[in-house]
Amino acid sequence: DYKVMISIEGCMTTIGCEEPDSMELITEGTLSETPQGYTLRYRESEITGLDGTETVFDISGDTITLTRSGDLSSQLVFRQDQKHYSMCSTPYGTLTI
Repeated sequence: DYKVMISIEGCMTTIGCEEPDSMELITEGTLSETPQGYTLRYRESEITGLDGTETVFDISGDTITLTRSGDLSSQLVFRQDQKHYSMCSTPYGTLTI
């Protein structure tokens, strides 16, 4: 495992607002090589609203799987030109994304 600094930039547009809201999170994490590819892991912070959640990116070929566990649990699969539906469990209930 390698200790790494992770920079995540996000942008959100709210209906009725002309300017998008953007944020950047810089945090420590780990990068591991696996037989299938790579795993990037970090703990969410209070700033993201997901304190108590661990986020893991598994990168394998043309697929990236984002798994969150802890106070919020979800798994999202990203593959070019394919749709995936996932369940997300929150303290307020479960939703499909």
